[in-house]
Amino acid sequence: DLLSEEILQRKKVEKSLLNSEEKYSNLFEQAGEYIIVLEPQPDRSLMIVDANQSALDKHGYTREEFIGKSIADLDDNDVSDEQRADRIKQLMSGKNIMFEVKHVRKDGSIFFAEASVKKFESDGRILFVSIERDITECKQILDALQKSEERYRLLFQSYMGFASHEIICDENGK
Repeated sequence: DLLSEEILQRKKVEKSLLNSEEKYSNLFEQAGEYIIVLEPQPDRSLMIVDANQSALDKHGYTREEFIGKSIADLDDNDVSDEQRADRIKQLMSGKNIMFEVKHVRKDGSIFFAEASVKKFESDGRILFVSIERDITECKQILDALQKSEERYRLLFQSYMGFASHEIICDENGK
């Protein structure tokens, strides 16, 4: 009777664990943002060990092509080794970090992303989860706005220069 009770209890625990894993998997795959799980390597690089479908679609890779890549393979050349090392150091100290990065897709096209990265442990392994969103459109809108503001500022300055010339000078230009 004790043995059957232990078996029943174990089955309940296994079912609960399976349900929990299924919930995690559904959340992971259905997230609107793309999620990349990274593992620090002895050479101080970060290897991709998991990713949701959104991350695969955004970068243009299959799961087999994506898993095992270094995150540096996705970064545009704007990220230096020192910046990467500093981010890893901050993460290892337990700090959550947020930053903008340019990622390169498999086809070579570039997009801007905002990454929020946090350290966690799983089965005794130190991992980082990076939850990212594409901010390319926002960057393009901001760039267009800044260019527009600059054009209007120059137009206003040239108009003000003309107006002050008219006010200061008499009809003879003196």
